[in-house]
Formats: sequence, structure tokens, C-alpha cells
Amino acid sequence: MYKKDDRKSYDRLNDNEKTLWDLFSDNVGIKITRKQLRELLGLNDQAMRNCLRTIKAIVPICNFQDGEGYWLSDNVEEVMRMYKQEKHRLKELKKSVYALETFLKDKGAL
Repeated sequence: MYKKDDRKSYDRLNDNEKTLWDLFSDNVGIKITRKQLRELLGLNDQAMRNCLRTIKAIVPICNFQDGEGYWLSDNVEEVMRMYKQEKHRLKELKKSVYALETFLKDKGAL
């Protein structure tokens, strides 16, 4: 379904990201924990999170932050739930950034 469908995006990925993309696209709907992903690819946590961030910008990788893992979803309800979760996180992040920005403006740093 997603395997290299977007050839242009796939070709821009590094080897670890391609391996991750292939793993997800070969196992649509199957949850894989971050620990399992790190072990499969031999990456540290930060490198794995960076790879996930890149892939999540291209295809609908879901993670409901319940410890069950990440998966590539082709389910509208799952993707909608993830969309709402991420929109909420973005809203909260904007509040934090606003507070930082206000402080820095008050101090003349911005």
C-alpha cells in the first residue's frame, strides 16, 4: 500500500529511514514498540526518534502513547484519533512557545 508509493519521498530517505519505512509498509497495522524498533535497526533512542519523525511526516504512523507501539495505519478511525492527538499536542506546544516568547520579549532578547 505505502511501499515506495511516493518514490520521490522514499528516495530522499537515509538507509535507516528506508529500512523503517519498509518495516512499517510490510506490516501495516502491526504495532512495534520503540525498543523493538531500536533493536531491529541497532539505533539509540534519539536516532530512532529522528527516523520516526521523518517517516511520520510522509505516511500515517500512529502511536497513541499507551506503550503498545508504533504502526502504519490504513484505518480512518485510527488516523483520525492520531490527528486529533497531534493537533492537541500542537495547541499545547504553542502555549509553551508563547510563554517563552513573552519572557524573551520582556527581557529585550527578541
